[in-house]
Amino acid sequence: MATKGPIKPIIAKHLRDRYIADLSDLSAYKNQNCGFSWILVCLDLFTKFGIAKPLKSKFANDVASTSREIFTTFWPPILLHTDNRAEFKNGTLESICHKYDIKKILGRARCPWIQGQVERFKQSIKRWLSSIGSTNYELGKWQICLNDVIFLNNNTVHSTTKQIPAKLFFGTAYPKKVNDDLVSSLSTFDPELSDEVETSHESAKVNTSIAAEIMAQKRRWKYDIEHYYRT
Repeated sequence: MATKGPIKPIIAKHLRDRYIADLSDLSAYKNQNCGFSWILVCLDLFTKFGIAKPLKSKFANDVASTSREIFTTFWPPILLHTDNRAEFKNGTLESICHKYDIKKILGRARCPWIQGQVERFKQSIKRWLSSIGSTNYELGKWQICLNDVIFLNNNTVHSTTKQIPAKLFFGTAYPKKVNDDLVSSLSTFDPELSDEVETSHESAKVNTSIAAEIMAQKRRWKYDIEHYYRT
C-alpha cells in the first residue's frame, strides 16, 4: 500500500521570493456587493504581506488581469505558487507570468495542507470581514471593508515573524495609529489577535528611518533591486 511522504514546508528566503495565491469564495453575498463574488488572495511568503482583490468571476481572464495588476503594483515575485484549477492553470496567466519572468508552480487542488499559509490568511480575512461587516457596515457588504481588513493585517505584528508585514515589505510601517474602532472590532471577534493588534498599535508608529536602516542592514532591498534589474 502506497503511503504519502512527509510534507515539505514551503519556504521563502527573500522578499518577493514567492507569492502564494488562491481564491476565496464569497458568492453567497454577491447581491450585496455589486456582483463581486470572489477575492483573489495573494501572500508574500517571506514577509507575510497580504494582498486581496475583489473579483466578479473566477474566469481565467479576470484572474489573470487582476494578477497582472498585483504584479505591476507590488512588483512580480520570482515564484508564483497556486493550485492547479482552471482559473490558475491557463494560457492567459501563463503568458503574463512569462512576460514578467515569473516561474509558476502548481500544487494540487483541494489540498489546503500544501498551501496552508494562504489558507489561514483566507480564513482570517473571512472572520475579520464578518466582524467588521456586522459592526460598522451593513451585514454582508464585505467589499467596502476589504481594504480596511487587509490594511490592518499588514500593519499587525505577525505571530511567526514577530514583525509587521508592511515594514518588511516596504521598508516602513504605517507611521500613525491604526483606527481604534477597527482594532476593537477585530479584537472582540477574535480574542487571540488582541495582543498582536495592541502590539501593532505601538509598532506601527516606529520611526521610518529606523525601519529603513534595519532593512538596509539585512540587505533585502539590495537583493530585490539587483534581481529586478537583472531580469
